[in-house]
Amino acid sequence: MNIVDLIVAFLFRMNVRGASRFHTLVCGGRRLNVRSKHGVAFKIDPHEYVDGFILRRGYYEEEVLDAIRSSLNPGDVFWDVGSNLGLHALTVAKLNSGSPIFAFEPNPKACIQNP
Repeated sequence: MNIVDLIVAFLFRMNVRGASRFHTLVCGGRRLNVRSKHGVAFKIDPHEYVDGFILRRGYYEEEVLDAIRSSLNPGDVFWDVGSNLGLHALTVAKLNSGSPIFAFEPNPKACIQNP
């Protein structure tokens, strides 16, 4: 993460008026390098709903992660179908390293074309 991404992320997290405009002017609207509250690195677009939620709150659908972690035993296979940016799959991989993980996103528009 670079200092510009840290500053822009801070402005969004603090809900500073003009953060969106500042992001566009300084970063050209590019995705920001940020970490979730569980330490997983992502390139996110703060103007997208899920990405913005991760940026502002640290994670999206924490209750889903809690349910996954409570039912996943070591060695169980975890399938994340419709993974979007892979939030749950990557977080489970970091927190439950003993489980094989497969993530699929069938929507090609969800792919990052130019990271």
